[in-house]
This record gives sequence, C-alpha cells and structure tokens, in this order.
Amino acid sequence: MCFSNKHKAITSIMAAAIFLLLSVIISNYNLEIKTYNYAENPEKTTKIVLLTDLHGNSFGKNNCRLIEKIKAINPDIICLAGDFIDEDNTEEDNRDFFDFLYKLTDISQVYYSYGNHDVGYFLSNGYTIIDDIRKTGCTVLEEEFIDIEINSKKIRIGGMFDYAFNQQYLPEDEWADDSTCKFLNEFADTDRVKILMCHRPESFIYEDASFRTIDFVLCGHTHGGVWRLPFLGGLIAPEQGLFPEYDKGEFDLNNIKMIISSGLSGYEKIPRLFNSPEITVIEF
Repeated sequence: MCFSNKHKAITSIMAAAIFLLLSVIISNYNLEIKTYNYAENPEKTTKIVLLTDLHGNSFGKNNCRLIEKIKAINPDIICLAGDFIDEDNTEEDNRDFFDFLYKLTDISQVYYSYGNHDVGYFLSNGYTIIDDIRKTGCTVLEEEFIDIEINSKKIRIGGMFDYAFNQQYLPEDEWADDSTCKFLNEFADTDRVKILMCHRPESFIYEDASFRTIDFVLCGHTHGGVWRLPFLGGLIAPEQGLFPEYDKGEFDLNNIKMIISSGLSGYEKIPRLFNSPEITVIEF
C-alpha cells in the first residue's frame, strides 16, 4: 500500500506530537535521583537529601511517591532550599505542605530556608506561617545556623535568602555592618563542615561572593533550565535568562562547592521538558 507525501507528513507530525507529549509527562512526573559522592570512607558517610521548588506539585496522593523515595535513600539530613510555598497558597495548600513536612520529619532532621516565592507569600500574608512550619519539627534557618554532629562528623548548617555580596553597592564599612555580611562571616568562621542552603545560585556566582570558604552551598531556583536541549543545556532560568550557565549540577566557585538541584516542578506555567524532577543526594 502506497502512502502519499501528505500521509507521510501527517504520520510524522502525529509521531512527533506523541513523542513530545510522552516526554512532557515523563519530564514532569518521573522522579530522578541525582547523587554527588564525596565520601572518602563509605562506613562514615553522611547523606543529605536536597529538595527545592516543589511549588505545590504532588507526586502521588499526599506526595506518597516522593516520600517513599526519600525513605529508601535513608538520609541523615533533609534540606529544603526554598519555594515550597507559593504566593497564592490557600489554607488547604498550606495544610498539605505541613502534612508533607510531618512526613519528612518522621524520616530525618529537616532544615528549611526561604525561596523567592516563600518570601512573596510572607510579605502578602504575614510571617506567622513560619511558626506552623516549626511546629512540624522542621528547623527554619534564615541568616541563622545550627551546629550538629552526625556520624562523629561536626557540621554547621545554615540558610539565607539574600545575596552574598554587596548588591546595594554600599560603602565597604556599611556593607560590613549589613546583617547578611555579618551572618556569612560568622557562618564561615569554623572548622566544621559548612553546609549553606541558599535558594538562588545568583547569590554566589559573582567573584566577590566567593572569597569565604564554604564546603557546600545548596541551591535551586533554576528548575534545571526548565527545558534541557541537546548540547545546549537548560533553556531558561530566573535571573540568568536564556541558556543559563548555572542551570543544574556541580560548580566550583573558588572556595565553594555549589550544588544546584533542578527542583521538582515546572517554571511558572511552563512544563519541564527532557528534565525530570530531581531528588538531589550529597554524600560526604
């Protein structure tokens, strides 16, 4: 049976449409585990799960698929590096988020720092929700840190939302008095392993922000570039624009090892493409 060029064209278009649809479905619901291993002694490994940018997304009823995967990883620490609350969250959305946090705190120690959408919600609705987050057993860190010990390893873990450099171009003495500058100096002043949650990688991707020694800066915000294109990487990221250099993965910034998770949702109304939602694991 012969097919005309028109039929062939229609068949090709339908095949391409089906492929694209399946790719979008996989890219938005197929949870991927990405592991970065820096462990020298497997018997004394500390394991961190990094989650970012959930934006109210759900993987199974009550996020059961996400929870089960995290349980299987059996982390020592869970870090939530921002954008789990959206600016237009309803009370029901918030209850779902608290339920999610309760499930995470049943697994391990949970630390939470702000993203831009979290801050947008706080500014519109007040900061009382932070008390509710703490009631779940989750530790909230905003320009704060806590010293802990896991597997005989001394660790300092902190969180911040602001930029780690003098973004207001203040005189040097005024920047030295800024709360963010003071926090960073105090946070970095230790021999402990230093882990800092900072939602936006832009907070550290400028040269003058990298002079402090911080072992791991854990970021999100980029959604992995949303669409990942062959040979080009991510298509777009907030603040960085088209074809961002810092879209996802591991980056060395002078004295800082930055890990950017591609997060768990699309960007605004744009679905992910060739870019699965990510549970990030750091072992050291």
